Amino acid sequence: MTLRLLLPCAMCLVLVACSTSTDPKPSDPKGTSVVVEKVTSLPYTGGDVASVDVMLDGSVLAVINNKLCVVPASGGAAIVYPAIGNILAAAVGGNGEVYVMTDETLYVLPTLNSTPINTTFVFSSNWIESVTLDVSPSGQAFVRMVQYPSSIVASTTTDHGVTWTTVNLPSNGGIAWGAANTMYCSGTTAFCYSTDNGETWEKYPAVLPNYGGQPVVRSNGDVLYYVPNGGGLWSSSNHGNSFTNLSPFNKAPFHKKIVEGGDGFLYSIATQESTIGADVRLMKSKDGITWEHVLFAQGGCLAMRGSTIAVGFSGMVKGGGVAVSQNGGSTFAPGGMRTVSEIGAIGLRNGQDLMMLADKGLFARGTTGWTTMGCLESFSGFASTPTGSMVVAGTKYSYSSSDNGTTWKSVSMPDIPVVGSGWLATPVVIGLSNGDCLVSVTHYRDDLGKHTNGVLSRITSSGTLSELQRSTNYVWMVQDAQGTIYARTDNFVTNQESRNNGASFTEVTKVAPGFVFTSDNRAINHNGSNGFTISNVDRSSTSPLTLTGFTGLSWMVTQGVVDKQNKLYLLSSDQGVFVSTTGL
Repeated sequence: MTLRLLLPCAMCLVLVACSTSTDPKPSDPKGTSVVVEKVTSLPYTGGDVASVDVMLDGSVLAVINNKLCVVPASGGAAIVYPAIGNILAAAVGGNGEVYVMTDETLYVLPTLNSTPINTTFVFSSNWIESVTLDVSPSGQAFVRMVQYPSSIVASTTTDHGVTWTTVNLPSNGGIAWGAANTMYCSGTTAFCYSTDNGETWEKYPAVLPNYGGQPVVRSNGDVLYYVPNGGGLWSSSNHGNSFTNLSPFNKAPFHKKIVEGGDGFLYSIATQESTIGADVRLMKSKDGITWEHVLFAQGGCLAMRGSTIAVGFSGMVKGGGVAVSQNGGSTFAPGGMRTVSEIGAIGLRNGQDLMMLADKGLFARGTTGWTTMGCLESFSGFASTPTGSMVVAGTKYSYSSSDNGTTWKSVSMPDIPVVGSGWLATPVVIGLSNGDCLVSVTHYRDDLGKHTNGVLSRITSSGTLSELQRSTNYVWMVQDAQGTIYARTDNFVTNQESRNNGASFTEVTKVAPGFVFTSDNRAINHNGSNGFTISNVDRSSTSPLTLTGFTGLSWMVTQGVVDKQNKLYLLSSDQGVFVSTTGL
C-alpha cells in the first residue's frame, strides 16, 4: 500500500515542478549549493518473532523466523545460530543454559556456542493442540502439552534435560511460581496452590468457571489471574482462596501476557479490542486498574529480567524484530534480521532528531543511536510538529503524542463510506506550526485509480479529533514558515490554500511554490527535470539548488523537512534519506 501511495505523491511533486519551470527567472540568478549525505546507518528490524527471553547478560534470546537468535542488549543485528530444526520457542535456564523446543523434540544448550543436546523428553503420541515451555524463577524447565479434548501432560527436569519427571498438575490452566517453592495452577474447575513445588495441592474455587486462565505472582505475594485475550483481571492476597475483580471480563484491556517487572510495575501486552488484528501495545500499571502506554507492540512476545524488557514483534509481511530496554521501558533499542527497507515518512523530534516511519515501525535517531517507539501493522503515516507533538496515523486508529513520543493517546478516526474495490489510505499526514496535525483519510479505488470519499480531520496536541471536511480527497499538503498551507485535492487536479491552520481552504489557480520551506520561508522545489530550485514564496527570485552528494532522480523525492539549523532532510522513495551537512 505504501508503494502505491508514494506514486501519487511523486506525481504531485512533478506537477509542481512542471508549473514552476515556466515562471520567469531573474536576470542574474544566484546559485546555491549544499552538500548532502545519505543516511546509511539505519535501525534494525525484521523477522517474525515467536518467543523472547532475557539472557543473564541482558541480551535477548529470540526465536526469529523459526531460528535461534540473540540480539545484543544495545539492539542491532540479530546473531543467528546454526539451525537445529523448526524452532517454536526458546527459554533461558537458571545457570544460563538454553532450552530450545522444536516441533519434534527438546534440546538444551549448556552455552549458546555449545553443541545442542537432544534431551530424553518425549512428546505425547496423542493429538497435541499446543506445547508450552516455561522456566521457573529457580531455572527449572517445565513443558506442558495440551491434548485433545482437555487434558494437560506436564513434565519437568532438574538436571538440564537429562531426565524428565511427570508433574501432577491438578487443573488445566496456566502455572506460575512464587517464593519458597510455592506454585499456582489455574483451571476451569479450580484454582490450586502448592507449597512444595507441585508435589501436593490445595484447591480453591475457579476464578472464572470454564476458563483456564493464567496466574501471575507479584513480588509482594499477591496473585493475579487473567484469561489471555479474554479481558478482565483479578487479584488475590490469600494465595488464591478468594479474588477481587480489578477489571471486568470481556472488556478492555484484553491482556495477552502480563509479567511483573523489577520496578514493581505490571507490564502487559494488551489490545483495546478482542478482534483479530487489533492494535497491540505494551502497557504498564502499578495497581492493575490504570494502565499507561509504554510501546507499540504488534505481536505479543514479552520477557523481563530486572530492569531489562524484551518485546518481540510479529513480522510476516512487514515490521517484526525485537525491542529491548535496559532502563525499565524509558527507551527501547531496535533489533532484528535486517535494516529497514521501506521508509514511508520522516520528521523531527525536538526540531533536530531525525525520526522515520519505516517497515511499520517508528524510530528516532539520537546522540547514542536509534531508538524505537514500536511497531504496528496499522501504521500508515507520520508527522511531527515544532512544538513536540506528533501523530502516527492509521485508517481506524491514529495515535497522538504531545511530548515528543514519550506518551501516546489513541484517537478513533472517522468512518468513510466504501464503494467499489480498493482500500483505505492516509495520503496526507502533516504537522502544523501550532502543534496540530491534519490527517486525510480516503478510499483509494483501484478500479478507478483515484482517491474518493475522503475526510480531512484535525488532531490537536492533546489528542482531540475534529472533522474539518467530508466528501473531499486531500492527497498532498505542506505548510510554509509563515503558516500558509498549500494542498492538492481531486487527485492532484485542484490547488487549495489555507491561512488559518486548515480551518478553511480556498481554491486557487497557482500551485505550491515548493515541497519544503526553510525557516526564512524560502521554497525548495523540483526544477522540471532532474534537479532542484530555491526561491521566494512568490517566485520573484528563483535560483538553482545544487545538492552535492544526492543520488537518484529528484522527482523521486516525496518529502522534505528542515531542522532548527536549516539543515535539509530529503526522503527519496528509491534512495532513502539524505541530510545536508550545513544549513541552507
